[in-house]
Amino acid sequence: MVDTGVKTSSIHDRGDAKRCNLKEGAPVKEKDLYEDLIRFYEFQSGKLSNRQEFKEALRVTFTQEDLRMFFLLPFFGMTSIEKLEQKAAKIGIPKEELHQIVKRLVPQGIIDSYVSPSGRLCGRAPSMSGAPSKPCLSTGCNCCSSRT
Repeated sequence: MVDTGVKTSSIHDRGDAKRCNLKEGAPVKEKDLYEDLIRFYEFQSGKLSNRQEFKEALRVTFTQEDLRMFFLLPFFGMTSIEKLEQKAAKIGIPKEELHQIVKRLVPQGIIDSYVSPSGRLCGRAPSMSGAPSKPCLSTGCNCCSSRT
């Protein structure tokens, strides 16, 4: 098999091709995690105006690794840091890096984290409490003005 540099699906790597609606060797489209984050926010608060500006503001603030970690968290509720470490390890995020990401994202308002009697818990923040504020201030965009 010749490596063409184009990512393709592999039925063996991706599971049951029929279930996934994949054909062997079909090009795999890269997921746009910023778009997924916007959809997560729109699920909570409705359609966002100035969507493209907001997406650019998110790109300024959050890295792909930040968002990969964010989407390991449950849609609602909290998970233990130990479970999160296991999930992160499966996608190649080392434990130390995960802890750095969590420490960085809590003050930015995109995730919540606290210590319970059973240990540290992490989860997605229930709203856009702090996510867009820093890029809007730094770039001068007005992507968040419709939320106020």
